[in-house]
This record gives sequence, structure tokens and C-alpha cells, in this order.
Amino acid sequence: MVTAAAKGAGWQTIPALPLTRPVPSLLTTARQIPAKPIEHVDLGAGQDLQIPYNWRSGVQWRSPAGHKGERQTWCSSSITFATAAAITQPAFYPYIIDVPYSCDWVYEDADYRQDAVDQLDAVTPWHVSNELWTGTAEPLNKNLQTSATDVSAASAVHPVTALGTLLEAYSDCSQAGGAVIHCPLSTIVSLLHAGLVKQQGDLYFGPGGCLVSSGPGYPTAATGTGPGGANAGTGNVWMYITGPIEYALGDIEITPDGGEAHYDQRRNRYEVVAQRLAIHRFDPVCVYACKTFTPSPGQGYEP
Repeated sequence: MVTAAAKGAGWQTIPALPLTRPVPSLLTTARQIPAKPIEHVDLGAGQDLQIPYNWRSGVQWRSPAGHKGERQTWCSSSITFATAAAITQPAFYPYIIDVPYSCDWVYEDADYRQDAVDQLDAVTPWHVSNELWTGTAEPLNKNLQTSATDVSAASAVHPVTALGTLLEAYSDCSQAGGAVIHCPLSTIVSLLHAGLVKQQGDLYFGPGGCLVSSGPGYPTAATGTGPGGANAGTGNVWMYITGPIEYALGDIEITPDGGEAHYDQRRNRYEVVAQRLAIHRFDPVCVYACKTFTPSPGQGYEP
């Protein structure tokens, strides 16, 4: 016969539940900022040495985006070329993502530090996504709200219509591929249901091979989340389109870094802060926004 022990008297302390990044996310959709090849350093098998760019003080580049092609009449004696678009040099700065962490007891000395590390890594995609959209941490960076042109209709449209409108606007502006759709998770559900977006592994793919990012930190507030802070309206959200997104993440650091310094005797608990540098970049041209509603049976629409 099994005898029940007093509740709570013999708890077995075990490690925390493992935390993971959301998938798909902006960080599975975006590319990492590439390393810089170093010529004439042969590593064998046709490989050259590559080192990461030092992005910690910011990055800047010469942008080809917005330079359109043109057509000329064959064998014409009066060919003229359009004036080339101005060369732009976008610049982006890094920002800090951190997780303050505290606990009043630990199973092992290292557990709470590892918990903080795991938590920061798990929430990183949310914060990079939210920063891309809003620019809250680094206002000198371009963000979706400050870069986009509103191509909305007078009233919010179905996500399927918004998707087509954004793809058409991006194609006419860039004359190129590489489009990335940015829309909140609630809108992703509708696009998946419509069959226009499909998940393959850790990516969402849309029409024409475009990539679709669901954040997950994209805001859904009805006010202040559109181009220039425009309002979406009750029950509506914004969708955006950009060209390719790239990012880089620094190593996670724990502060204070001394074991004894983590313990706050006055409050009788352990306290640390996990933090890392992050940066993202995109060409702030050919960026568009469209207002959409979230379909539901109550509105007479399937999700």
C-alpha cells in the first residue's frame, strides 16, 4: 500500500523547464550578416579565411535598392539614359537586449545563471522583431513605421488582399525579388488557412517565393503601429513588406560576473542580468504597409 507523504514536505528540486526560441520567427526568416572573405589565405579545398564584420559600433553600406532598370529601342540613333537614382548609405546601430533575473533559492549554484541565459536566448527573436517594427531602443535606426509608405485602401482589407497589394507595390518599386512580408501571428493564421502561405521547416513561404515573418514581436495595437504612427483601427492590424533582412547577435554575458556578487544579502536572493548586443539591417526603400482586419466567423469570414 502506498502511503501519501505530506504535501510539499519532500519536494524534489529539479532544473527549470527548457526554454526555446519560437519557430518560425524573424530570426529564421532573416539572414545573418555575412562574414568578410580574406583573400589569398587558402584553407584548402577552395576555402578562404572569413572573419565576421565588427558590427558593434554600427554598420553602413552603399545601397543598390531603388536603382531601376529601363528599356531602349533597338538600333535607335537617339538612345538616352535616365538619371541614376541617388546613392543612399543606410546606417544601423546595435542595441542591448537584457533579462533581469532573480531567485530566492537555487538547486545548484550555476542553475539560476543558466536560467537567465536560456531565457534571454528564447526571447531574443521577440525583441529583434519588435525593434525592427518600432525602433524603440535605438531611434536613430530606420524601422518599419518610419520607412513605410501606406498603400492601404480607405478601409482595412482581408489579409489575402493586403498580401497581393504589398507584393505588387514591392515588385514595382524594386523590380527584384527578395521580398519579406511582416505580419502578426493572428494574420499568419488566416494566410495559412487560405493556402497562400505554407510552412516548410522553420520558414513561412508566400506567393512568388517571398518569405513571411510572424515576428513574434510585431505589435497588434490598434493605435500608433502604422507608418508614421498611423492607427490601424479597432480590430485591425498592419502588414508590411521589405527587402531582405539581416541580423547579428553578440554572445550572452551575465553581470555581475563574480559568484559572490550575485547574492543580495539584504533581500536574501540571487540577482543577475543576462544581456547581449544585437543588430539588424534592411534597405529602407521599397517598404510598404497595408491595413488589414483579422478574419473571424463573427465577421462572416473564415480565419
